[in-house]
Amino acid sequence: MTIYHVPENEQEMDEIYVVLSKDESGEGIVAMHTNHGLAPMVFGHKRMVEPTIVVAKKIAKETGKKLTVWKFKKSEMIEEINFQH
Repeated sequence: MTIYHVPENEQEMDEIYVVLSKDESGEGIVAMHTNHGLAPMVFGHKRMVEPTIVVAKKIAKETGKKLTVWKFKKSEMIEEINFQH
C-alpha cells in the first residue's frame, strides 16, 4: 500500500529548505527513515528550520558526515499537475 502525505496548505511558499550532505565527490539531499519509509529532508516553512537542525546534528554525529542546511528561493514552475476525470 502506498501512503501519501499531502498536508493542509498553509501559505504561499517562496523558499524551500534542504539538508545536504557534502564530501569530496559532491553534494546530496539527506533523507531519513520514518514509519512510512524514506523521507528527504526538504521542507517549505521556516518554522521547521530549528527542529530540522536538531535532527541533522544527530544524523551528522551518527554518520560522521558533514551536513549543511540551505534555503533556496522559488524561481520557476516546471509543470502544473491536476487531477482530471
